[in-house]
Formats: sequence, C-alpha cells, structure tokens
Amino acid sequence: MSDIISKWAPPTENDTASYIAAVASAMGVNATDPLNMSDAGTVEALLAAIITHENGINPYSAATISQGLALAA
Repeated sequence: MSDIISKWAPPTENDTASYIAAVASAMGVNATDPLNMSDAGTVEALLAAIITHENGINPYSAATISQGLALAA
C-alpha cells in the first residue's frame, strides 16, 4: 500500500509517511502489507481512506464508491 500512496502523494508535496500511516490505520492493515487490488472490497476501503485523508471526511457512501469503480472498469 505504501507504494501506491508514495506514487500519488510524493514526499516533495506531502507528509507521505503520515499519509501512509493514516490510510493503513483506517484500513486496518500494516503500511507494508500488500493489497489485493483485484478485490473490490480492498479497493473500496483504500479509496474511502484516501478520500477521508484528503478531505477530513468522506462524504460518499460505500454504494457511491462502488458505483464509481464499476463505471471506471
């Protein structure tokens, strides 16, 4: 997971270590755990955690995130 966050929130622009820690904590995983990005539930949890970190809240329901992923596929 840390590789995903590091790519899109690089240390030159972010406190990447804190970002990674916050997302990992929200997902209930370790920062170094590999994520199964083929699992919709994992991707939805990752997106919800990133949205919350970026905005302070997540205004989107799980259904809205799931629908967005379906439309993106």
